Amino acid sequence: MIYFIDLDQGNNIYVYGITDGAITPTAGVYANPGSGQFISKLTPSLNAIVYATVLGNGTPNTL
Repeated sequence: MIYFIDLDQGNNIYVYGITDGAITPTAGVYANPGSGQFISKLTPSLNAIVYATVLGNGTPNTL
């Protein structure tokens, strides 16, 4: 479930929400596996994920 969508000056897309599915964090970014909150940055054309991470207390959300 997506709660927020925002754009930066380069028109990259930021998405924040919760999930009970698996989101694979991008290598080299902070992540707390098993958590249900996520943040992703997508390219303006939506053809690539710049980064993705999960954060929270380590327990999945119940949707």
